[in-house]
Amino acid sequence: MPEDSPELDKSGLPPEPTKDAPVSERVEWSLIETTSVYARWYGDGVEADCPEVSGSGGFGSSEDITCTVTVDGISAKWDVSIGSIMSEMEPVDGRHVVRSAVEDVARYKTKSEHVRCEMDEVQLVSPDDEPITCVWANEDDHGRLVMRLDNMQFSDKSFWLTSAD
Repeated sequence: MPEDSPELDKSGLPPEPTKDAPVSERVEWSLIETTSVYARWYGDGVEADCPEVSGSGGFGSSEDITCTVTVDGISAKWDVSIGSIMSEMEPVDGRHVVRSAVEDVARYKTKSEHVRCEMDEVQLVSPDDEPITCVWANEDDHGRLVMRLDNMQFSDKSFWLTSAD
């Protein structure tokens, strides 16, 4: 059972590209980091693929691209707007979550080792989806938690669970 709320250990991420690396490579790394932090999980099956960016990224320039983020074979599109100072990234298909990480968050929240979440091993979630339900039990109590996403929660750095009651 986790003693602290599970968070991503960023030391396992691939090295961040240097500032002189191609823009598409830097955006791909940023998408991998954003996806992994949200999911609270990173593994070899996390990849991002963006088209080459044609602009130089100079002052006042802007370019919109669509990238694909894949976690263990489950792909999702992201719209990316690249400006001269920063990039804005918005998920199109939803955000990746991983059952083992969701269950670890539920274990931490409930202080129970016995947790089962009703979801695929890797799943895309979006604000329009039905919530993911996790059930838990220990010697003294039992209950349900749900992962609900609304527009505000969807932009949070990582997912969270709330009581279903």
